[in-house]
Amino acid sequence: MEDLEQPEEKRMFRRHAHAGEVRVGLPGEPSLAGGTLINLSLGGCMIHLAGQYDIKKGTRIEMAFKSSHLTFRSLGLIRRCKVREGEPTVLGVEFVDLAGRGRANLAELIEELELE
Repeated sequence: MEDLEQPEEKRMFRRHAHAGEVRVGLPGEPSLAGGTLINLSLGGCMIHLAGQYDIKKGTRIEMAFKSSHLTFRSLGLIRRCKVREGEPTVLGVEFVDLAGRGRANLAELIEELELE
């Protein structure tokens, strides 16, 4: 019988399911789209945008999050983008330049989610 190796986990931070509202736009421009926060970690998040958008992997975006636990803004870099006709646009986003109060608020939320 062959010994199958498990794929190595490449994530630096554990993901946590967490629903919330999010607005996404290009830096310095009005919001592009509204969507739903699906999960998040200290390093980034996954977002479902309501509709299809011509947005590409590698694009820098601004995000504004609102949930029952947290409201904050962050810059992000799209690391994954999936667009399929008739389905929401799915973005995997890495937080960029999240420091100070924003990082502290996010760390506090993650701590709460780990206790649930």
